[in-house]
Amino acid sequence: MRVMGRETTAEKREVELFDSVYGRAVSRFLQRVDILTAERWRAGKDEDARPIRHLGRLLIAQETGVGLIRASVAGDPFGPLTKQPVSVPDVAKSEPSDLLEALRAAVAAQLELVRGLEDDGLLRRPAGVPGWQRPGTLRHLLDHLYIQFPLHYQQIRAVSGKPRLPHWFEDWMPESSNDFYNRLFRLLPLLYTPVEGSDGKPSSVCIELTQPGGGRWRLAAEGTRATSELDCEAGAGATIKSRPLKFLDFLTGQGKVSSSGRSDLARNFHKAFPLI
Repeated sequence: MRVMGRETTAEKREVELFDSVYGRAVSRFLQRVDILTAERWRAGKDEDARPIRHLGRLLIAQETGVGLIRASVAGDPFGPLTKQPVSVPDVAKSEPSDLLEALRAAVAAQLELVRGLEDDGLLRRPAGVPGWQRPGTLRHLLDHLYIQFPLHYQQIRAVSGKPRLPHWFEDWMPESSNDFYNRLFRLLPLLYTPVEGSDGKPSSVCIELTQPGGGRWRLAAEGTRATSELDCEAGAGATIKSRPLKFLDFLTGQGKVSSSGRSDLARNFHKAFPLI
């Protein structure tokens, strides 16, 4: 297979896969929230928890992502991180339809940049995101942008009233669920924040998600660094067993999981890996 007269590299194929996976996720998000009326977008006594606020956070993350991709490609990945962030309340004053249109435009701009990348090693270029505890790569940045859609969708689903939106993984292909979690666990070490009281001691946990779309991933931490790997052959201090659907609920603070063994990472998962 050739692209623009050259053999397609493994990285180029990975970019093409991301384009397809990301495009499907964005379409899924937009189609599902399309049933929400303007009233439902702004429903709720707690202003900060209203669906429109979650949509505003997602939009800010995606518009920021355009600049972060551009900066990574240009070789100045941390320049945009010094800019004053946009206010979520200010963004949320706009009409939901306008925010959704801006979201489409931001994603289109991201994908245009990604599709234009041809150099070998492009996914290994340095990149940064506000909230990351250490630098990553363009590959991590793309994972981050994709993961925002399921996470914020689930937040919107939790507070948008009835009829309730379907769960993100409902009627979702098992391979897409597995791909989501592969990207998530690849990203988590960049978010790692040492748990207070752990004294930097080594800690590890095996995440075992059963049913189609699941898998096994090992997270380990020591000092200020964390690592992740596919499977748990190296063993772990504790094991969290769940299902793909239920673990996404846990990640967004809408459900619980049970664990066996002893591990600071298992006991303080949300503090160690603050996704939202």
